[in-house]
Amino acid sequence: MMNTNMIYKACGWALAVALLTACSDEPGLSDGQPAGPHVNLNVSSGLQPASRTILQGEQNAQHVTRVSLYAYKHKDANNALTADYIGGMSFREVDWQQDIETAMKDGTSTQQQLVALPESWKIDEDHPQNMSATYTLLAIGSDDSKIKDDGTVGSEFLGTNSTAAYGLDNPSYKPGETIGESYATLQNGNPLDDIHRSELFAGTLTVKGSALYSGRVINLYRRVAGVKGYFVRIPKKVKDQEVKELRVVYWAAQPTSVPYYKRESEEGKFMDYGGDAATSPLIPDIDKTMQAGYLDKCTYFKIGRDAQTGEFVSQPGAEIEVDKGEEGTDEEVVIPLTAGSYVLPAPGAVGDDVTTLYVVLVSEPDAQGRVTILDKRRVFFVTSYESRAVTRSDNTDDGTGIIVGQDGNAESQETERRYPIVANNYYTIGTPQEPIDMSNGESDVKLYVDPRWEGFKDLGTIIEKPDGHNQQ
Repeated sequence: MMNTNMIYKACGWALAVALLTACSDEPGLSDGQPAGPHVNLNVSSGLQPASRTILQGEQNAQHVTRVSLYAYKHKDANNALTADYIGGMSFREVDWQQDIETAMKDGTSTQQQLVALPESWKIDEDHPQNMSATYTLLAIGSDDSKIKDDGTVGSEFLGTNSTAAYGLDNPSYKPGETIGESYATLQNGNPLDDIHRSELFAGTLTVKGSALYSGRVINLYRRVAGVKGYFVRIPKKVKDQEVKELRVVYWAAQPTSVPYYKRESEEGKFMDYGGDAATSPLIPDIDKTMQAGYLDKCTYFKIGRDAQTGEFVSQPGAEIEVDKGEEGTDEEVVIPLTAGSYVLPAPGAVGDDVTTLYVVLVSEPDAQGRVTILDKRRVFFVTSYESRAVTRSDNTDDGTGIIVGQDGNAESQETERRYPIVANNYYTIGTPQEPIDMSNGESDVKLYVDPRWEGFKDLGTIIEKPDGHNQQ
């Protein structure tokens, strides 16, 4: 079992894997090299000590247990977005294993799966007219685990997983009539928390039909981001009002869909998100009120109180375990409270004096269902040591996609507050060693970003010297 002391040292860990091990008699799956057209599916994420959100449960991981493969035929060889859907297939209850402890040390846990393309797609030598055509193949990896009586994989997700959240288990599911219309969308009636508990992978390959006989690799990357926070000394009262909880919130209603096919930025404008970009903030100023339901639409995660003790507690399964030392002495350690969630990519904030993310303290709802914002702190992006190491850049964070906000504003101040939320990136508000002190009255807090979630084998060392994040 992964213990949370490792999480304290390495700021979490990435989902292992690479997909897939499955029964060889399932349609499309192959133990050996298929003679016909085929692809090799690979989830691009090793179990390296890299940053990761910590969800409920002792294992702190969602496993990819289901994979789907869809084919789209191009009308224009140079435009994947207009390619038309021709067919799809899914593999359920994929059974793979991972050695968590070994992978944490060296990141070597890897499994792949060859998939033979079905004859019904007619991408084979019996249909020579299709050999010269261009296709885009879309692979989707999701969790389809269910609650088990023994409390193992699945039991911590309260019956929720990414397969159900995005409707992938619907027998008639089709991502979209074209690649450009193919989105993962939270199902109607499902709460936003289903997004926050669901990890989702996707990858695409654009290729000539004839090239599929030699086999090509489809790498699947996360189409979600991770956001996590570390906090200490959360006040129980502000101006004589009871604090119900701390929340980390997006500046407007968060997106509920994401394109499977990654969108590139256009003229410095971040485009890789679903839905329409917000144009005005929802989070009011301190001492103002808002409907609790609207706040829920913006909320990424919260830290609330224990029902028995009234003390603020970490998200279940995310607790940091360290030696507290002797109470009242110099050895006593204030342990950060922490929580995190998966979120969908989102554009940066727009408008004067607005930031993409906030940390807020809120009251209990009143009789009209309105809550008061008791404290509100802007979350500013801080140039990270890891980002520059990856991009070999002196003063930008090319690897994170955080160069400009939604408007393409390149000024430093604008960059720091109007950053987008980028898929496969991991955002931490504070660190275990430098948590956000909610008792000091400051108005701004720091956000660190890892540009490649599966990236850094020496992240634990980097985290131990947080000042390195602040180098400009």
